[in-house]
Amino acid sequence: MNKTLIKKNQLNNKGFSLIELIVVIAIMMVLVGVASFGIGMLSGKNAQKACAKMMTNLERTRTISMGKSNVSLNFYVTDSGIYTKETVNGVVGDPVLLGPQDVTCSCKVGSTVYNLAAGDSLTIVFDRSDGSLKSIYDEKNTAYLYLAGTTSSNNIDFTFTKASKSYNLIIVPATGRVSK
Repeated sequence: MNKTLIKKNQLNNKGFSLIELIVVIAIMMVLVGVASFGIGMLSGKNAQKACAKMMTNLERTRTISMGKSNVSLNFYVTDSGIYTKETVNGVVGDPVLLGPQDVTCSCKVGSTVYNLAAGDSLTIVFDRSDGSLKSIYDEKNTAYLYLAGTTSSNNIDFTFTKASKSYNLIIVPATGRVSK
């Protein structure tokens, strides 16, 4: 009876072929790739990149201005995304895409929050003598959000948001320093 049972188990003990295993592993890899892409899109990666690019552009503009060049950074929102454009000594540079249309941005000056939408444009200028923030001018409403000497604000906060993830960028007006 023992021999019969052993023989019966050996006949029914078929495994997977190598091809079947490779197909299953390939399908699993595709599913993991799709899932990680979806999680990346939901996690706000575009907002994080937009914040990092804005920080780089602000630091670059501040550095160029302290080199005694006349420079300004135009920050604007369109239907296709958020952009910056640098103007050095009257020469306008190419637009730089900070983030696509699914990224939103707000600017907080003092206790006032400005939610930026398509058509909004801010011009940021640093002081040539010490690199401090000189002004932030709202092109659409033709008004200064910040003007050195007249606006009291400890920090200027830019917030980039996608889904439920937000990334902040802080400008200290007195020094012009930019940090996250």
